[in-house]
Amino acid sequence: TLITATSFTADFAGAIAQNGATTAINTTAANGPITLTGGAIGSNTQHFVIQPGSGDLTIRARTSDIWLDVAGGTLHGSDILNLQADATNANVSLTVLNGGLDLNDVSHFQTANDRLTLRTQGVGNNIDFSGSGGALSGGLVVLNAAGSILSSGGEAVDVSASQLGTALTLI
Repeated sequence: TLITATSFTADFAGAIAQNGATTAINTTAANGPITLTGGAIGSNTQHFVIQPGSGDLTIRARTSDIWLDVAGGTLHGSDILNLQADATNANVSLTVLNGGLDLNDVSHFQTANDRLTLRTQGVGNNIDFSGSGGALSGGLVVLNAAGSILSSGGEAVDVSASQLGTALTLI
């Protein structure tokens, strides 16, 4: 079911899920914010798909993982006001469908103890660390770009991964 709105907020104790791979929430007409808070957001077999335009995102899973796909073009880190999974060692997967990921600000990525995967899809869509406000932190970090992984910002270190073993994977 597609929900089209100027803005959207959902706050549930249980999981926020969808059936099918199409966009579940679309706020592009007004570039409105989307706030999702639930036990989990999506699942590893069925990601939750949103289309915010240039609207801000606030995403929090209270007890489990985040599996979120963003449709509709380039996503900027500064559009993410919070990306947080409260569980330790949670999966936090953010995929930009047919668009790039411009990490101009990662200060609201609360993922230091999580398994963080950032992915772009669509030919030539990059992941670009363009900011200068600090490193992206995760327990384990996977960067999977359909195009290139770039560092065009002013940071000496773009990614900090703390897990033992293979803590950083670039694809």
